[in-house]
Amino acid sequence: MNIKRLVIFVCLILSTLGCDKVFTLSDPVTKSLSFAEFAQLPGFKLDYDLYLPSHINYWSHVDEFKFTFDANQQIYWLKNIELSRMDEKSPTLDFKISNVDWHHQFGFGHMRVNPDESVYSVTASDGVVFQLIYSSNASNLSLELPHNTQAKYVSFAVKITNSELKPSALLYTQLSQTPL
Repeated sequence: MNIKRLVIFVCLILSTLGCDKVFTLSDPVTKSLSFAEFAQLPGFKLDYDLYLPSHINYWSHVDEFKFTFDANQQIYWLKNIELSRMDEKSPTLDFKISNVDWHHQFGFGHMRVNPDESVYSVTASDGVVFQLIYSSNASNLSLELPHNTQAKYVSFAVKITNSELKPSALLYTQLSQTPL
């Protein structure tokens, strides 16, 4: 009888550890990174293009919202999206980072993540860096703009941090009054 309890206990521990591997990020960013630190990290080029489909482009993969790869910095950039394109009633930009056929996506978690867990904000003066995970069905990301912001543009940078089949990535977001 005690062996049966021990086996059940061990199985519960192993399943809990397995959940930790599935539902948490590997190699979490433990401190805030400045853009300079973000830019100095090694990066990798993907075999596919990245886009930013969102509600302001009707969730389409168009060249205007295609990231460009800067080989010198090893960063994917999408610069100077005009905030005036957003709905004035909603200070939130909902978007995804994906390839053209949606098979490769990056986000804070899989589709089952609570939408509130995918909301983030940026101060008007500084950019912010977050860790992304690869998924074939990532949850939407939601950038919540500061109230009464004077910013006119938002720019995104993605740094692919490893060359695995399902790579990890970092997302840098910056608001600005003038184009970058």
